[in-house]
Amino acid sequence: YPVAQEIALRLPRTLELILAGTVLALLVGMPAGIAAALHRGSAFDRIASGIAAFLLALPVFVVGTLLVLVFAVRLRWLPAGGFPGWDEPARALRALILPAVALALPQAAILARVLRAALVETLGQDYVRSARAKGLSRGQALRRHGVPAACLELEVTESMLIDRPGEGIAMLRRLKDLGVKLSLDDFGTGYAALALLARFPFSEVK
Repeated sequence: YPVAQEIALRLPRTLELILAGTVLALLVGMPAGIAAALHRGSAFDRIASGIAAFLLALPVFVVGTLLVLVFAVRLRWLPAGGFPGWDEPARALRALILPAVALALPQAAILARVLRAALVETLGQDYVRSARAKGLSRGQALRRHGVPAACLELEVTESMLIDRPGEGIAMLRRLKDLGVKLSLDDFGTGYAALALLARFPFSEVK
């Protein structure tokens, strides 16, 4: 089929671009989010939050167009389009830079904002304060105890909580004390009373 052939021809380049954009988003977004959380309220935090909000307001095609105009048309540092293939690795990498950056910047902005919010909440948890009291600096406590927990999210369905609500509340509170984000999924499917669900320490309802 002609359509399948066209998809098969372009799929490897698409996957390479997705991989490059994801790696760049992680390399930019995670350090920015951690630094903003560590320096909450500082000039860096305000600047990083402003840049993230600006990037989120721009569609990806606008970001890509701006990058091409600056780095390909005006400065002529990078090619505006085309892909020479991996037979020429240096040219192939240069061709991937602009589209990968265009994909990565909005995703890095989302990651930085979400990670900052999660870490700011985590820094106020009892176990982080205990780590600080034992002599760890704020950065050490965050790296050792805050980042792993803040990156975890547990989704719980309403039907799982109806049979043994007492045990569920105790377990979820222990997880939340460790910094794990808790979400209630499929809200309304289990027909549990709102007064019962209000006793559970959920961060959000989906």
